[in-house]
Amino acid sequence: MWEKIIGQSRQKNILKEIFKNKKIAHAYMFFGAAGVGKDAMAIEFGKLVNCENPNNANACDECKSCKQFNSFNSPYLSFITALPTLKEDEDDLSSSRSKKSDPVYEVFRDELAKKSSDVYHKINIPKANNILIESIRKIKNDAYLTSTKDRTKVFIISDADKMNTQSSNAFLKVLEEPPKHSLFILTTSRLDAIVPTISGRC
Repeated sequence: MWEKIIGQSRQKNILKEIFKNKKIAHAYMFFGAAGVGKDAMAIEFGKLVNCENPNNANACDECKSCKQFNSFNSPYLSFITALPTLKEDEDDLSSSRSKKSDPVYEVFRDELAKKSSDVYHKINIPKANNILIESIRKIKNDAYLTSTKDRTKVFIISDADKMNTQSSNAFLKVLEEPPKHSLFILTTSRLDAIVPTISGRC
């Protein structure tokens, strides 16, 4: 529910009106100083869009979809953030990075669990400096898979300014031909570090 987010009344009202008027765009850029609740707002908006029983543009927090969003276990939520660079033999989607036995995956899941308890928690993964091209490729693959008619796939790219040139170019291709029933939300504290062709499409 919006009450979880501290302040940001104007931004909340804008998103509520967008939802009420069914004018949801395919991509948004949430930017502002660190700690203001950009990720929290993105999660809440994605949850609202998929809520089974929304009330006056508020997610119910009781339905199966809301509970899955709150615990980061929804098949319609992908939370993307910077990760350590893959080794040379881990350059595809079937790499160990996607397996539960991978130590980085375990750290990532632990960090998501903390964020599930506190949406203001800042995910911290050692040596995670860039949003990897592999993460963007997975977004593309997932976005174009057939979705349930009344559900929207939500992709939150946290600290989107950490996309390097390669990742940015790959993501731009997705934005240029956005798949139906997909919502991309990018968050950043450094708007000037985002490729203009990306921010211009949000």
